[in-house]
This record gives sequence, C-alpha cells and structure tokens, in this order.
Amino acid sequence: MADVLVDATNLGASTAGIQIIKPTGTYVSLTTLPKDRTLKPNVIYRQVIPRREYRDSDAFTTISLMIRNNQLHVPIDRLESFTLAGIRKGQSGVEHGNPDGKVIVTL
Repeated sequence: MADVLVDATNLGASTAGIQIIKPTGTYVSLTTLPKDRTLKPNVIYRQVIPRREYRDSDAFTTISLMIRNNQLHVPIDRLESFTLAGIRKGQSGVEHGNPDGKVIVTL
C-alpha cells in the first residue's frame, strides 16, 4: 500500500490508484481527481495541473532539498542482485509477503 500516490493517467481514468493507496494516504492527480472518493474517504486528495512553465530542473532541485532535509525518504526492505535468481527472489518476496520497504535490484 502506498502512502503517497501520484496519478498521471489520462484524465484520471484509472481507478487502480485508489485501490493501492493507504486509507490515510495522499492522492495527487496530475489530471483530474477521481469522481468516487467514498471507498477511501480519509485519503487527502490533491490536484496539481502541470504547466509548461514548470521545469524539470526545478522539480529535481525541490526533491533533492526534501531528501537533504529528511522530508522525503523511501524505506528499503532489502537488496537483491541483478540475476535471474535475485529478481525471482525479490518478486516472490513482494508477492507473498509484506515487505517493510522497497525491494531494490542492484546492478
């Protein structure tokens, strides 16, 4: 389950985001907000419409600052090697368990 979800689907047509967000998560749409929000009424819904004047470099700078200020972090459950066995082990762990963070495949 996701704490924060950014939905960039075409006109918010997908409902998959609502299904995977935590009941108290934050749902950010880059298009339109879901019409039916009754399934997860305690989710914070925000709409952010990208504009041409937004620059990728500004976004990366903001994300970098958030990481440096410990405002943004992604928990990592474990690292797996970039081998067929490592990928299978990582996928199996995600499918059959509840990892305490992301499973990262390393090169």
